[in-house]
Amino acid sequence: MPHEDFAAAAFGFENGFQEMIQNDLDVLTDTIKFTEEIRKHFPQNRMQAYMMEILYKMDIVRAIQDAKEIDDPFTRRFTNRLVRDFGAKEEYAKWAVSVWCVSYGERILQKPCSVTVYQVN
Repeated sequence: MPHEDFAAAAFGFENGFQEMIQNDLDVLTDTIKFTEEIRKHFPQNRMQAYMMEILYKMDIVRAIQDAKEIDDPFTRRFTNRLVRDFGAKEEYAKWAVSVWCVSYGERILQKPCSVTVYQVN
């Protein structure tokens, strides 16, 4: 996907992602349900949805739940795995991890979070 297309598709994604989770927290308890819901909610954002699925399967939900604080070392761990194990571009990986951390960790779970949603330019 060309860089401009990813940036345009990523714009505002986090609000819809957070809403999807808030409307049904059970979506986070089942891989099949999560995959179905994210694909249903974001059919036009396939790459972004796929990155969120990968992070889900990497157990980011449990990691966020267990974290006392969401900070740069926390996000770097998941970003590095996305880049190394799945060949994601680093800035796209930073974006995906930051959306999970802010949308779920900070806004839903009210965890202390020094991360902001990474802006892909």
